[in-house]
Amino acid sequence: MAEIVATEEVFWRLFTLYLMGGLLLGGIASFILWYLAFRYKAGSPEDIPPDAPRPGFIPSAILRTPSWSKLILISTGVIVTGLTLYSFIPLDYLSQTPVVQSPSLDGSGDAMVIWVESRQFAWIFKYPQGFTSVNRLVLPTNTLVEFKVVSSDVWHAFGIPYFKVKVDAIPGVVNSVWIKTPSKPGSYGYVWCYELCGAGHTIMRAPVEVVDRGAFEEWVRSMRGG
Repeated sequence: MAEIVATEEVFWRLFTLYLMGGLLLGGIASFILWYLAFRYKAGSPEDIPPDAPRPGFIPSAILRTPSWSKLILISTGVIVTGLTLYSFIPLDYLSQTPVVQSPSLDGSGDAMVIWVESRQFAWIFKYPQGFTSVNRLVLPTNTLVEFKVVSSDVWHAFGIPYFKVKVDAIPGVVNSVWIKTPSKPGSYGYVWCYELCGAGHTIMRAPVEVVDRGAFEEWVRSMRGG
């Protein structure tokens, strides 16, 4: 089975692509701007052509556009259109949650489904092992995790900045989003609410901890009372 690319890696690739495209187009535009500013700079008012546009007046003649200017315009349109169309590929990949029933999708770890219930102002994580954790998300390394998110009161939005994922939490509606946990244990920021949900919105967060398999199994036993 094909390797699962982590969500944050997909977004960083897309960001790098747009950054390179933006720098290329911005560099070309800046070069042309400075070139034209110095190339056609008038030394005195007498050097200004009589048919040049004047402040406060709209030119009556049709603007004569050089061929090279048209070429740059077309090239810019092709680059922007190409970036836009390409973006649908990674975005479509992210929108489709990989199958999580398999115990080992890529040979590097397991998969699990965690139900997330949001309420003013807390996150409740329901693990498949039969227990819940409030305002603390603990995950094993190298694991595909699908979050099924719902709200028990008002609209919220479930998001983990490190993994570059976010989905609405709506009463009566189950939305899903997925991540692949890294191979290195550690703290990976917080789960945040991205929808203004009341006076306690800013404190509605839960730390995200990624631990190795043995530590996760030990934590599961402690949460289950044994």
